[in-house]
Amino acid sequence: MKNILKVEQLFTKHKEFDSKVQLVKKLDVTMRSPVLNVILKYLESSNKILIDADGSLVWIYASPKAKRSLEKAVRLSHI
Repeated sequence: MKNILKVEQLFTKHKEFDSKVQLVKKLDVTMRSPVLNVILKYLESSNKILIDADGSLVWIYASPKAKRSLEKAVRLSHI
């Protein structure tokens, strides 16, 4: 669980990585490749990251609070 949180925190800070290698270099802990692969698959299946065909990784998750704020701003812009 703490490994998932470390990876999520890294994504929220940097937003995107050109490759898995770049992500691993930014991690402050050593993480085995199979563990990282499971975490990335989990984050992708929960719609928090997008893994592009070229191997780049992008944080796409918006918190419910952020989504509500965006929806409110869009509604106000139509007034």
